[in-house]
Amino acid sequence: MDSTRMARMGKWREYFIRNWRNSPIRKIRVEELTIIILLSGVLSACAPVQAGPATVPTPATVASPSATAVSTQLPVTLATPTSTTVPQTPDPDAACDIQLAPCIFEGRRLLQRPIALPGNILMDPSYAFGTTQLEARVPHHGVEFQNPLGTPVLAAADGEVMVAGDDRIVFYSPWQGMYGNLVVVAHDLPGVDGTVYTLYAHLSEVDVSVGEQVVAGDQIGRVGLSGAAIGSHLHFEVRLGRNSYSSNRNPALWLEPAPGADGELLGTLAGRVVDAAGRPVHVEMRVQYFFERGGPQVNGFQAETYASETFPVKGDDAWRENFAIGDLPPGWYRITIANGAVVEAWAEVVPGKVTMVLIELE
Repeated sequence: MDSTRMARMGKWREYFIRNWRNSPIRKIRVEELTIIILLSGVLSACAPVQAGPATVPTPATVASPSATAVSTQLPVTLATPTSTTVPQTPDPDAACDIQLAPCIFEGRRLLQRPIALPGNILMDPSYAFGTTQLEARVPHHGVEFQNPLGTPVLAAADGEVMVAGDDRIVFYSPWQGMYGNLVVVAHDLPGVDGTVYTLYAHLSEVDVSVGEQVVAGDQIGRVGLSGAAIGSHLHFEVRLGRNSYSSNRNPALWLEPAPGADGELLGTLAGRVVDAAGRPVHVEMRVQYFFERGGPQVNGFQAETYASETFPVKGDDAWRENFAIGDLPPGWYRITIANGAVVEAWAEVVPGKVTMVLIELE
C-alpha cells in the first residue's frame, strides 16, 4: 500500500474514532472475517429513555425565553450495484430504480448547518435520527451536534421565529420540559410543499423573539444543556407541514454537506429495509467502510433502521427511507443484516450526495 493511501486511511480512521468515540468494541464473524465494530456510547444525548404519554398537546408559541454474532453457516444474499446515476432530483423514483441497483441523488440540501466552524458541525452518530441506541432509548426525533456550552446556534434558513422560550408550560413533545429552552423557525423553502419548521433545543440562551424575521446564519441562541439533556449539545429537528412532534423528518437528508477530514465533502447513505411483503422493518445493521470495494476495511460501525413507537419518526415523502446515515466519508460501504439469513448490500457513497439502497429480507 503506497504512503498516500496509508495517510488517507489514517485520516479517516481518526475521523471515525473521533466521531464514534467512547464506543465499546464488538467482534463479529462474517464470511470468516473478524470485523471490529465500534458501538457508539452515550456522550451527549437527549432523554427520556422511557416511552411517553399517549397524546401530544397542541404546540403554541412561547414569548419568554428562558449485537449479536453472525454465524458464517447462514446463507448469504448479496445485493450488488450494477450502475450509478446522479439525477438532479430529490425523488428517487423519478430517475433511478433502486430495485435494480443503488442510486445516487443530489438530495434536498436546503438547510445550512446550525453550527459554524470552528464549532463541531457534524451530526453525532451515537444517537442518530430514528434510532434507539439498541433499544436503550426512545426513537430519536432529531439529530445532535455536540459542542461546548455557549457555542452560537444559527438559523438553518431564512424564516420567521414561531417559538422562542421553553417548554415548561406549552409542550412541543410528549414530555414536559424535554427540550428546555428552544427556538422554532418556520421556513418557505423552494420546491417543498408545506412549511418547514426547524427546532433548536437545550439552549443556554435564546437570542430571538416570536415574530422576528431571521436570515440563514443569524445567531438565534447558544448551545446549552437545558431540559432533558445529558451534556451540552444542540438538539436539531426538521418538521414538515406542522410544528408537531409527529411531523419530523431526518435532518441528514435536508442539511447541506459538510467537509470531511481531507476537505472533501461527506455524503449520506440512505435506504429502505423491507420484509418479503415490502413492509419496512426495524433491524440492526453492521456497516463496514472501504476506500475501494475489495480493498482493506478502514472502519466499521453498527446502525439501525427507524424504530416504531406511539409517535413514530417519519421517512421523507419522496425517499420513503427507513434509515439515513449522514456525514459519511466517500467510499464503499457494505451493509450486513442477520435476519434468519445473512443479507448483504454494497453501496458507494459519493461526496456531497445521497446514495439510496433497497434491501429486501426474506
